[in-house]
Amino acid sequence: MTGRARLPKLSAFLTSVKHPAAQDHGHPHSLGVVPAYRCYLDSVRFEATIIPQNMWTALEASLEYAGLGTFVVLNLLGVGMVFWQLPGTWLIVAVTGLVAWWRWDHQTIGLGTMAALLALAVLGELFETGAASFGARQAGSTRLAMLAAMVGGVVGAIGGTIVIPWPVVGTIFGAVAGAGAGSIIADVLAGRTWKRAFRGGTGAAKGKLMGTIGKIVIAALMWIVATIAVFWP
Repeated sequence: MTGRARLPKLSAFLTSVKHPAAQDHGHPHSLGVVPAYRCYLDSVRFEATIIPQNMWTALEASLEYAGLGTFVVLNLLGVGMVFWQLPGTWLIVAVTGLVAWWRWDHQTIGLGTMAALLALAVLGELFETGAASFGARQAGSTRLAMLAAMVGGVVGAIGGTIVIPWPVVGTIFGAVAGAGAGSIIADVLAGRTWKRAFRGGTGAAKGKLMGTIGKIVIAALMWIVATIAVFWP
């Protein structure tokens, strides 16, 4: 099958389109068909080139927006994990680091932003871990009670999540109560009176509560910093 047979519409189109100069010289095809044929081929080549490029660009943009949306949601999940006494700040650092590597050519997230997030994560851990011990120490508890307050906070958070049916509330209440109970038990075992042990336990519980609130604020700040770095570099 010849090319003219495969493209009957093209042949009719080429025959009908005549160059003005060709009509003047009595040759309807010699000058009229060639420009029309070239014009047709140029349009076909243009459409064959530009359409896949546009489709790829749209697909690439859609994947990029989906990735950035996932980034925001995962970092927000990291903030929520802090309520459950889980290492959500480190999830924020990890996810932001992956995005920084993914978009390194765009320089969306620089080393300064990553260093700031890492410093905030460390500060949050120190604040949460040391707050209960510091509260117990301020109330006059023993070193054993300070360590017991840290362990009791972790155990209490797990127990409160299981026993108390309200999300977040049970976890935080269990962590605070566990820190206080751990400090009291350790002080009593160390020979302190119940009154002094209770004072130390109260200090540990207050410190744990303040440490939890402080870490939540730090996690929220990390989320804000990471989001601004991505969308408003």
